[in-house]
Amino acid sequence: MPHAKVRSNFIWPAVTLLLSITLAGACEDAVTTSIPGLSPSNVSAAYEGEYFAVTGGLTDPPLVALVTAASGRPLEGVPVRFVRTQGEGLIETGVAVTGPNGVAQAAFRAGPTPGLAEITVDIPSAPAVVPLVLPVRIEPADSVVLTIVSGAEQSAETASELPLPLVVAAETVYGSPAGGVAIRFRIAPREQDPESETAAGAASNGDPGEAEDAGDEPVFIAPSLTRGTGLTGSDGQARTVLRLGSETGQIVVEAFAEGVSASDTVRIPAIVLPLFVGSVRLDSVRASRLPAGGQTVLFGSGFSPIASDNRVWIGGRQAAVLGASPRDLLIRVPAFEGGCEPARSVGVRVINGGELSNGEFALLEPVETPVDLEVGQSATLAGEAAACLQISASANARQFLIAVGNTSLADGEDVAYNLSALPGAARAPGDGLPHAVAATGTAAAGETAPDASRRIERLSETLSAEAARALLQYDPGNAVLRRMAVDELLRRRASPARPRDEGLSGDPADRDLPGEPAAGSRVAGGSTAASNSLFRPPLPGDTLRHFFPVGPGPSINCEAAVAPVRSVVRWAGRNIILAEDTAALTTSPSPEQWTALGNELDNTALPAVMAYFGEPGDLDGNRRVVLLFTPRVNRLATNEWRPEGFFLPLDLAAARPVASVDGEDESEGVQLCPAGNEAEIIYVRSPDPRGADGPVWSVEDALQASRRVAAHELQHLISTGRRLSAPGGGFGVLDETWLEEALSAVAQEAAGRAVLGLRPGTTGLDLSSAPAPALATFDAYLRPLFAQVGAYLADPGAGRGGEEIPVGVDALGPRGFGWLTVRWMADTVGGDERVLFRSLALGGQRLTRGVANLERVSNRTWAELMGGLAASLAGLSEPANPEDSVSNRPFSRPSDPGPEGVPAPTWDLPGVFEQLEPRLGEAVLGFGASYPLRPSPVTLEASAWHFDVHPSGAAFFRLALEPESPALALSVGIDETGTPAGLDRTQITITRIR
Repeated sequence: MPHAKVRSNFIWPAVTLLLSITLAGACEDAVTTSIPGLSPSNVSAAYEGEYFAVTGGLTDPPLVALVTAASGRPLEGVPVRFVRTQGEGLIETGVAVTGPNGVAQAAFRAGPTPGLAEITVDIPSAPAVVPLVLPVRIEPADSVVLTIVSGAEQSAETASELPLPLVVAAETVYGSPAGGVAIRFRIAPREQDPESETAAGAASNGDPGEAEDAGDEPVFIAPSLTRGTGLTGSDGQARTVLRLGSETGQIVVEAFAEGVSASDTVRIPAIVLPLFVGSVRLDSVRASRLPAGGQTVLFGSGFSPIASDNRVWIGGRQAAVLGASPRDLLIRVPAFEGGCEPARSVGVRVINGGELSNGEFALLEPVETPVDLEVGQSATLAGEAAACLQISASANARQFLIAVGNTSLADGEDVAYNLSALPGAARAPGDGLPHAVAATGTAAAGETAPDASRRIERLSETLSAEAARALLQYDPGNAVLRRMAVDELLRRRASPARPRDEGLSGDPADRDLPGEPAAGSRVAGGSTAASNSLFRPPLPGDTLRHFFPVGPGPSINCEAAVAPVRSVVRWAGRNIILAEDTAALTTSPSPEQWTALGNELDNTALPAVMAYFGEPGDLDGNRRVVLLFTPRVNRLATNEWRPEGFFLPLDLAAARPVASVDGEDESEGVQLCPAGNEAEIIYVRSPDPRGADGPVWSVEDALQASRRVAAHELQHLISTGRRLSAPGGGFGVLDETWLEEALSAVAQEAAGRAVLGLRPGTTGLDLSSAPAPALATFDAYLRPLFAQVGAYLADPGAGRGGEEIPVGVDALGPRGFGWLTVRWMADTVGGDERVLFRSLALGGQRLTRGVANLERVSNRTWAELMGGLAASLAGLSEPANPEDSVSNRPFSRPSDPGPEGVPAPTWDLPGVFEQLEPRLGEAVLGFGASYPLRPSPVTLEASAWHFDVHPSGAAFFRLALEPESPALALSVGIDETGTPAGLDRTQITITRIR
């Protein structure tokens, strides 16, 4: 059978040959035979890629290690040992000898369980040489063969459970067990004929006279499986138990592997008998309850007095018989460990010799304690306590909100979860048959779909590609470009620019153009001059000259060979200078438009940002920030990225040698960035109505975008400058990108609120009655933030997206997550939020970064922050209701009562989105509801649904359970060792709302 992922072993000689050519080409005399006096000094990886194997298969390529002498020469004839030190598998070549190219090769065959294996490579004759560790990633087999292990050809009476589980085994194409493979079980459609239909009718109708007397329709019970999907273990086996319905005749269960390129399907038949006929009879279970792992007594007749002659099967597991008599059996109930299955009815059956008893159902009480909450109560489970959340069946209707989180900070550390509904809800003692839940919709046979008795809804909505493209315009700045600039400065070991004590250097290059100071000229008390005189600020009509160190790609250039941008000052105020590139080929804003923009930024928006984060530095001595409109920003546009503007940290790097600072020489080991401007500059996209330099960009678009860009990028400029000038500061202590973006969103928010006249801590916004200028202001500053929140709520499981924010569509959700997180934190910590955000931007005395910085300011752990935010967001999906006693909703409507000491929220998210919906609508946000965290039904195919939550992400559910609803379980996925994986980063918050 072909195997999609396993590459042919015939590539091995080619790999060896390639290594030989590469090594020989590097140094003609490098390849050497054993030379007296040369001894092994190093063993290193000869293959730079990742080693990969499927279960039971060989690594592709084979393991290779390079042995060299101290001079770097490859050594021939050195015995090298390969030993598996982690994971499962077999080294088929334990000791290999290096060839002429110094390379030793070994074959490793992976074990049956997916995961990570490690191979340690050392040189026995040179114990001082540091061993090499080669990791091998073992993945589930992509092509499997299934066989039936047990459970076929069983028979039992209607409305009972087969005693033996249905067990299938998966093998790889190499004949070894295939672990970690998802096996799907389903009930095949019945092939009816007249005889079977007659038999089925008789079985389901029972006694016609009784049905007539009762005046009821016959009860129909559909067959079901206790587990629709099972993951194979190291033995390659998966199992389920078949519950028979009320139809007699043959029933067939099909099993096949999911998520593989090739799998056969096996069919497991069983016979459903109309009536039980036999001498071994099971009458009852003591107290109608089965304590998992504990003891109980079965009552009946026809049992053997010899305990070992009796076999007892409970829910597909065999129980231990401790004592026996003809009328009762003392048994130990199986523990059912590791399954996270709530209290439920399970089938019980006795076999004496080869004779089967009738089947009975009893309530299995699991080892784990189910969550039991009153209305309004909430519980947060983490670690071991979150491995298994159980919600048992109940006689009362209930509703829950569940937030499932992943508190990890490391990229790639997803947590897998399983949400399961178990057929056969727990029933009251003495009840006849297990309750049947009627399926609705188009669920296949054996599957259960949400219905009126059990509504399981996921609170999120997938963001459409069309809506994502529409949201791209709300991706202000460029985190990737800024990160590239910082990486270049770190690579160069560049130093921050420092103010000089002396005045102008006297270098003629400082004044290379009449009336136009160069980027490197100095002023007393400052460093770079951009004005027409030493102390006079620039005036409208003055010309400026700056470098633009960004090229296509984009790329960063720190070298001096960068064509300067010459610009003319259009407006100048106390805090900002508006300058326009003289090379702009398009329509310029009118003087009135420049004045309106300058007045708003200078008098209201930027002072609001500085009230939160402090004042910017003044490296160029003009005491102002330059907002430079240049078509060079327009030319950077690609299909994935259309920048509105950005700030570059390299403008705060030293562009020229610094002789001394405070009397100390700092020039040693420092590299310069001559293309940096040593000035506070924000680059903005120019108007381009004709699209001469990129996508069409009207004057109105440019002015609107520049409002938010100025506020957003000013925070980056301020916090970067402060971290650079702090003791121990430098480009290596700038904060993580995601938190930097969150703080710039706060700056953007603060500016928008100031222009709208909204005080901090109050919503006070009514878009339905706002005049056109106010709506334009909201659209400029605040609408992008809520659009990003909408993108996050469409996929909350994505989380913060790692330390660095990507470009394009993938950046939208992480930006929304960041702003929501710091906004929720400020609203719940209380006090003057301006002090909190300024402290967060600076990082404290230790210049703390990222999550540690948030924990420092809030005095809460990351898990507490994530749990509180998730619980708050989940609560928003429920409309305000006087009967709802859930009070801790920092994002809920301000009129809602909150816990004592918790301040009113800054934003009423449901209220804002309710106003936004008519303005944004489905064309922009992609949501058909006023609040994007909306419920959508979850179909538990074959009674289980699997989902992943990414680091710092969350998934939200609303459960509406009626008395006849089945038991539910939310569990952490099992790893290759059979234990829950990722418990250290698991957090579940459940709140009962009804």
